[in-house]
Amino acid sequence: MLPRWIMIILLFASCRLIAKGQSLSREQQNVLVMEARQHFQEGNALLSDSREEATSRYRQALLRYHRLIREGGIENHLIYYNIGNIYLMQDDVGRAILNYKRALQFNRHDENLQKNLAYARLQCRDQFGEQIQRRVLQTLFFWHYDLSLWSKFIIVLIIWNVLCLVGATGLILRQLGRVRLGLILIAMSGAALMASFAIQWQQQYTASEGVIVASLTTARQGDGLNYPESFDQPLHAGVEFELLEERSQWWRVRLPDGTDTWIPSDAGEKVF
Repeated sequence: MLPRWIMIILLFASCRLIAKGQSLSREQQNVLVMEARQHFQEGNALLSDSREEATSRYRQALLRYHRLIREGGIENHLIYYNIGNIYLMQDDVGRAILNYKRALQFNRHDENLQKNLAYARLQCRDQFGEQIQRRVLQTLFFWHYDLSLWSKFIIVLIIWNVLCLVGATGLILRQLGRVRLGLILIAMSGAALMASFAIQWQQQYTASEGVIVASLTTARQGDGLNYPESFDQPLHAGVEFELLEERSQWWRVRLPDGTDTWIPSDAGEKVF
């Protein structure tokens, strides 16, 4: 029998899918995917001759991808990756980074996705030095930052089954003492991954990360226009942040260099 916490997670995930609704048939979904790809390819072909026509095709592709998400209840790394590519082709760096980060929630190992995200970040006019502490943590706890939420869930299930199998084998052979160290090590690995899973789950579904999508955003030292500006220059699209607090029409955010500031809520979008 599955542990209670696994059953709760599976129930929550299934309820989330049902709540989204899936009003599109499989045939309609396939048609939308093909049409979106076709419009995107047409946009690429027209880009050098007529940017206006290319933009029109890109918009048609976006409409279809967003309909797949909204009406089809479909969310995966390929859809968000393609949406990010479309925005990148239109020089909308903020929304490109936003959708690449959404794609990362489903697949952290796609090399093309990682390269495109890195390229989009270079296009952002505001470059912040990443905190040394965060870089160290990413090196020491690479499994926390590199594995996707689903991968961690599968590994935890495998570890649980291994624990049950090894424990049962030890009892049958009456040699539980000999496998005790192995059980402890496996249990500790499972606990570490479970903690990582819980942290990432909380981060993903409480939408604690976001990206500035407005072309220019004046950051302030408080939640109102009467507060002084935080920087000499406005922030540009593509700046990533951690959402700390929501208050009326303002967000308190933490920038990549650790600076806390306030931005209008309509200047950014949450990753999820």
